[in-house]
Amino acid sequence: SCDISHNRLSQPPSSLFSLTGLASLKLSHNALTLSGVTWPALSSLTRLTLLSMDHNQLEGPLPSHISALPSLKVLNLSHNQITELPHEITQITGLELLDVSDNALSGCLPAFMGGATALVELAADGNRLAALPGEL
Repeated sequence: SCDISHNRLSQPPSSLFSLTGLASLKLSHNALTLSGVTWPALSSLTRLTLLSMDHNQLEGPLPSHISALPSLKVLNLSHNQITELPHEITQITGLELLDVSDNALSGCLPAFMGGATALVELAADGNRLAALPGEL
């Protein structure tokens, strides 16, 4: 477990990516940006079950590299400015909780979210969503 929340990090320390046995990574309340996160390096953390990146400065579409975390069960991306979820997020077959509340998602959540079969909780409040897909 690694908790480096409540700092001023603009990117995760590169030494973090060598901790391949890491199960929980909390990077909340920092100054992380989508371009500051080395997404391919993050995918080396294949045993990660919890990733918390809420309350950062993640702005724009979430990169598809997030799908390279096969063991992920909890993903908290709330309180950012994420505008789009990648289709590949459904490749995280064990994902049980996805929190994308208070972001910049608009329109309708993508229909492919219905393919996230293990999903028990989806928090998407505080966005600009007009509808939910019937598959949910």
